[in-house]
Amino acid sequence: MLNWSVAEAKKVSERLHREGAKIGLDTNHKEYAYIREERNRRLKEIAEKYGLPHNLK
Repeated sequence: MLNWSVAEAKKVSERLHREGAKIGLDTNHKEYAYIREERNRRLKEIAEKYGLPHNLK
């Protein structure tokens, strides 16, 4: 899962760079949102499957 999220973020960054968009810590956060949402969904699924505590939504 970590490999997936890193690879997806890299794809987004490369696309933004090709498009000439500004890239920085406070820019384009909406472009990366689906990665965070999917990562959290998968983590929650794993935590619930194994009865681990979590506060993921």
